[in-house]
Amino acid sequence: MFARFKKTHLSDLVKLSGVFIGPGIEADGEIKTEDDVFIDAKFKGNIISNGVIELGKNSSFVGSLQARSVILEGLAKANVNSQDSINLAGCSEFSGTAQARNIIVEKGAVVNAKLSTEKN
Repeated sequence: MFARFKKTHLSDLVKLSGVFIGPGIEADGEIKTEDDVFIDAKFKGNIISNGVIELGKNSSFVGSLQARSVILEGLAKANVNSQDSINLAGCSEFSGTAQARNIIVEKGAVVNAKLSTEKN
């Protein structure tokens, strides 16, 4: 009677509405958007979003990130500022600085960074 909904990853949703930069692409520059951003490529520059920024497993990022929430799964050398949370996945390698209300570091993540959190 009712259709079953599959569990959807953010990257799948961003492909439909938002900024998507996929494998095989190398880009430099600045992105400013109200939408979510998913990058699974080499990117050097600055990204500002009022949504979620996700760096996929194939990403290599150098620059700065500013968003409501940030998910790091790939390689990132960055200054990251988030209003809500930063999630460093177990497959991520991160160096730089990170500031957010909440920072989650999953088992297996490689981190060489200054992390700072704010009191809720």
